[in-house]
Amino acid sequence: MNGFDFENDIIPFFIVFFSMLLALFVPLYFTFKKEIKRRREIEDYCKKNGFDYFKDAEDIPSFVYSFQLMQRAYGQKIDEIKGNRDGYDFYIFENLQGSGQHRQSETFCLFTNKNMNLPQFYLREKNTLTDSIGKVFGMEDIEFKETGFSTKFLLQGKSEESIREFFNENVRKVFIKFFVRNDQYEGQQNYFLLSVPGRLELNDKINLMYRAANILNNIFPKNPQD
Repeated sequence: MNGFDFENDIIPFFIVFFSMLLALFVPLYFTFKKEIKRRREIEDYCKKNGFDYFKDAEDIPSFVYSFQLMQRAYGQKIDEIKGNRDGYDFYIFENLQGSGQHRQSETFCLFTNKNMNLPQFYLREKNTLTDSIGKVFGMEDIEFKETGFSTKFLLQGKSEESIREFFNENVRKVFIKFFVRNDQYEGQQNYFLLSVPGRLELNDKINLMYRAANILNNIFPKNPQD
């Protein structure tokens, strides 16, 4: 059995060893560098627009933690952008769960105003197969005679009467107009929450904010503080 020949094997050993270190740390370095750049871009944007930025989300209204969408968001919350648009206070933040290849992320955009009064509702795009099976077993889905909306969306909530009153023809058209695939919405009282899967770049975060603002401005034509 051949042993380790120090003189002949030490150089190849160190070549392999340092190659493994490089393979491990180089990707980590560039990931770290990319994250720093990403964070600085968000900070610069917030400074230019008079918004607040928190590396670790710390200012999210506690009420929304009771929302269905937030019940599964039990991971680390980061990159909170806080500001005011069109009379609404808004918060954009990310929720991270897991690590490495198993890391999952979700981005939230929350709008709130004390004069906004929404029924408790949850809305997402329908999955034709699974939701059809779910309805057989009693899954709730509030539907309307106008099939364009009800064919596209699953709508649930505590008070069907209040939801039907709020989701009039105009409101249904607004959600159809501004909906983007994988959007999920939840509303209650003074809070409107929009959720999309994945980590978003700055431009995508801002587009998310505009989309939520446009939905509310089309539902409530006047500034909610008027």
